[in-house]
Formats: sequence, C-alpha cells, structure tokens
Amino acid sequence: MEQAGAKLLQSVLRKQKMEHELEAELRSYLAMLTDRHLENGLPLEEAKRAAQIELEGLEQVKEQVREVRVGATFESWLQDIRYAVRSLGKSPGFTAVAVLTLALGLGANTAIFSVFYAVLLRPLPYDQPEQLALVWTDLEKTAASSSAHVRAAT
Repeated sequence: MEQAGAKLLQSVLRKQKMEHELEAELRSYLAMLTDRHLENGLPLEEAKRAAQIELEGLEQVKEQVREVRVGATFESWLQDIRYAVRSLGKSPGFTAVAVLTLALGLGANTAIFSVFYAVLLRPLPYDQPEQLALVWTDLEKTAASSSAHVRAAT
C-alpha cells in the first residue's frame, strides 16, 4: 500500500521527469527496431519507416503508457478540477448562483435530517426503552359503557 502511494506521489510530482524517461525509452526502442531492420538488409530510410510502422506511432504508445500509469485517474481528476475552476472563474454570476444553490440545498438537507434524527432515530432518554409499554383508554368506549350501566340501574 505504501509503495502504491509512493508511486502515485512520484507520478504526480515528477511528471516531467517521467515524460522525459518515457521519451528516451521509446526513442531507444525505435533505434533498436531500426537497427534490426538495417541488419535485415533494408536501406536506412526504409528501416526507419518500418520501425515506426512496427512501433505503431510514438505518440500513440506514449498515450497508452500514460493511461495505465499509476495516478492516471488522479491526474485526470486534477485536470477536471482545474478546468471547472477556470470555467467558473469566467462567469462569476453563474458561480454565485451555483454556490448559493448548493449552500441552500445542503442547509435544507442538514435541517431536515436533524429533525428526522431528533424525532425518529434518536433513542429514547430512558433506561431500557425497549421495555416501555403504551397504555391508553378509549374515552368514547368508556363513556358509552358507563352510560349503559347507568341506564340499566334506573
């Protein structure tokens, strides 16, 4: 886990160095392919062209390596955040409305959840609340039965 974190940090902080290393490695590989084609008897220009075709494009390989590199997702998120901040900075009116809407929505959500928690979720302030019982009387039924007893007595 620590090693993955170190690689992520290295990927983000040492991006230029890693790009230079990738460039050098791919150039070296391209030179090796060119040498191999020269050994097979191709002229220099044809050997260079065959090596580039075999490599399938220097920039395409670089992009494939970048996509699987540790921290590529994190780097993509950083790019998205920077773009969002730039876009919001270009339209301050929209930014103000968006921030106000988010603030009101979060405040309302917090208030509703606080009431919901206080009324329904918070445990009762009694020892062993699961042993409480509900006792009630039905006044209409009680009044009807007592009046029937009174009528029978008269």
